[in-house]
Amino acid sequence: MNYLTEIQAPLIALLHDQGDQVIPVGESRRLYAALAGHRGVRYTEMHFQHLDPLKGKLPLFRLVQELGKFFRAVYPMFRQAVALG
Repeated sequence: MNYLTEIQAPLIALLHDQGDQVIPVGESRRLYAALAGHRGVRYTEMHFQHLDPLKGKLPLFRLVQELGKFFRAVYPMFRQAVALG
């Protein structure tokens, strides 16, 4: 949090599993709020078990929804990497 003003990245993708046992989801929410004025910030909360879709034992339809959220969250990073390369 002390160095957020120094970040010059054009894209910041934050993904957090709501069921994370190590880092509470509130920490990522605070980080996202602190980055509110920064362009290119994306925040996604997932319902996987530590970002592992199979551990969460979600019903198929919900699993597909969560995988879609994951794809939409990481796709901009790949798109930007290809554009820069």
